[in-house]
Amino acid sequence: MAIVLAAAVGALTFTTCAAAADDPEIVSMRVGFNGLYKLGCWTHAEVTLAGGDEPLAGRLQVTAEDADGIPADTVTPPTRMVGLEPGRQTTATVFYRPGKSSGPVTVRLLADDRVRATTTFRPSTQSGSASINYPLSATNELVVLAGPPAGVADLIRADRTGSELAATHAARVESVEQLPLEWYGYESVDAVVLTTTEPEFYRPLAQNRRRVEALLEWIERGGRLVLFCGAQAEELLGEDGPLARFVPGEFVGMAPLRETAPIESFIVTDDPLNRGRINIRVPQIENPQGQVLAYGGRNEQELPLVIRCRRGFGEVTFVAVDPDAPPLANWSARPAFLRRALGWRPRTAADDQAEAALLQGGGYDDLSNQLRGALDTKFTGVETASFGLVALLVIAYIAAIGPGDYFFVKRVLKRMELTWITFPATVVVTSLAAYWLANYYKGDQLRLNQVEIVDVDVAAGQARGVAWAHLFNPRVQRFDFRLQPKLAGDDVADAATLVSWLGLAGDELGGMQGQGAGGFALRGNYAFTPALDAMLRTPVPEWSTKTLTARWSGAAPAMIDASLAAVGDGLVEGEIANRSDVTWDDCILLHGRWAYRLSQLKPGATVTVDEDVRPTTVRMRLTAANAGDETAIGAADDGTVQFNPLEGDVTRLAKLMMFYDAISGSDYASVMHRYQKFVDLSDLLEGPQAILLVRAPAPGSQWIRNDEPLGSDQDRRWTFYRFIIPLEDAGG
Repeated sequence: MAIVLAAAVGALTFTTCAAAADDPEIVSMRVGFNGLYKLGCWTHAEVTLAGGDEPLAGRLQVTAEDADGIPADTVTPPTRMVGLEPGRQTTATVFYRPGKSSGPVTVRLLADDRVRATTTFRPSTQSGSASINYPLSATNELVVLAGPPAGVADLIRADRTGSELAATHAARVESVEQLPLEWYGYESVDAVVLTTTEPEFYRPLAQNRRRVEALLEWIERGGRLVLFCGAQAEELLGEDGPLARFVPGEFVGMAPLRETAPIESFIVTDDPLNRGRINIRVPQIENPQGQVLAYGGRNEQELPLVIRCRRGFGEVTFVAVDPDAPPLANWSARPAFLRRALGWRPRTAADDQAEAALLQGGGYDDLSNQLRGALDTKFTGVETASFGLVALLVIAYIAAIGPGDYFFVKRVLKRMELTWITFPATVVVTSLAAYWLANYYKGDQLRLNQVEIVDVDVAAGQARGVAWAHLFNPRVQRFDFRLQPKLAGDDVADAATLVSWLGLAGDELGGMQGQGAGGFALRGNYAFTPALDAMLRTPVPEWSTKTLTARWSGAAPAMIDASLAAVGDGLVEGEIANRSDVTWDDCILLHGRWAYRLSQLKPGATVTVDEDVRPTTVRMRLTAANAGDETAIGAADDGTVQFNPLEGDVTRLAKLMMFYDAISGSDYASVMHRYQKFVDLSDLLEGPQAILLVRAPAPGSQWIRNDEPLGSDQDRRWTFYRFIIPLEDAGG
């Protein structure tokens, strides 16, 4: 009997193992660009799956902790089903947003209304089938390299400093198939660099234009691309070439370049290139768009070699020589050439000071943290009890349950056994009093403070927006969050929206570099919609806050009419008319290093910019005593005020974020601006356009919960518009 039983058990075990072996399997996952990705940013992950014993079509679900340690699910859309064949491996892409540096990431294969395979990956420094790389800090910079490295990675390593929070990393993709299929897969990227001496690297793009479209959309939403293309331009930039859409002009063929002076003049160097003589072929670009920074002909229109062009709200820099081919490959001044082409400014003492503050743990790690902290102090009707009051109440409580209770039962009641009644009664009464006091300070109504920055490309009729909303929740509940974008009070039709949470950058208290909360079972998961345009059943604890963010884009109606021209020395003249139904306040026109303070623009009003409107520098205007919500005291002789990190002035912080580099933000504020760097349009102040910055009294885009507006009549909102206006006769 025992032998028969053992045989039956063995047969059952064998059958179970065989069935398990025939199930599909999640083999591995590679996150980001060659394993590099950032906290608090959308990133793509390549998941490798092995088929089971039958064909299967399913969807991938990824669960990762958000910045509060709460697990959030993302799932591939129904239009991108994952197909598995028996005995074969398949690679599929899914997007998620990591919120904790050590947080686990669980991947599931969903098919036939059930989980068919699941694997949990954990960040580790050791390689393994169930491990992934640790994410980079949100304050790091990430440069993606495609093609031969061409010295860019060496330049980044040479610039490496002692602060890991301020480090710059280079990620080289091994093939174009590793580039994201959606624009938000680049959200953690600061710049993309394409080198082209190996044209076969880019040939697969000709068969899959979706990756080109994703990269273009990222650029138009504020990304930066640097394209080096010299000898292989005919294949890559010609008609239907895989990189033709990135050329800032019209490629018409190849031309010889025999003089080194045009290349040497691009930088300041005492080291001649190849003794002044070369003989290479470079692409000939006609009708170049943007700024020509170097050219090999008699003027900028004849054989431009370096072109920096605005593309939407982003930038493309085209360089018509190959830095990894002779003669540039052996040029000792190549690092300086690369640095200028990449648009990297020289490192300053202010940068060292800001990084030293990070190493010492003083202040905020990033301006986004500062903005979040400012919004936290602006809730109407929500107060924070002072430390002194809390300490006093704690001492009173200890005194009540200790010596107070002893004195009461011994001297007043004279029956010590009654402490079994008085002690719990004291605890209950104290708890009720504490709850009443908390409700008195915090209130019982939901509050939402929001900052929104809307950028409008006047010539293209396109707009992009980013909203940061800080929510105060008075009771435990779950929310469905989505955003309805608005322009001048009207809904934006067919807007594309990306919704998520916003974390604290760095390793300060509550930061994303900290450990996960581990409250999975206690609080439960919430989910993003497959299109990532909403967050469903998001838990928010009682009397706590959560920061939301959304990026959107869509068509913009004609909100202003402008006729502006550059008149020399970087000055601007012309007229601007308000064609919207909204009054524009705090109007400032910016171009180059100059800023003009204009009068209020009511609907239908026109303002003239001429010699009677005296400009000041951009830094002076945006850091003036009257540049914030309230007029600051202690202004310098030029009217500017020193940055105060404890002031919590939302308008002043927003202006600093919008033009950080133009203000020399690291010098002025001694704090980094990395996490939400895409809102900085300082680079667009140079070139054939001006920027009109205004503040609108309209509340801006509206968060929606269950088809109803989210918030109250005591919410506070700051809405800023930046109109990018083309200039006439920009070279004049």
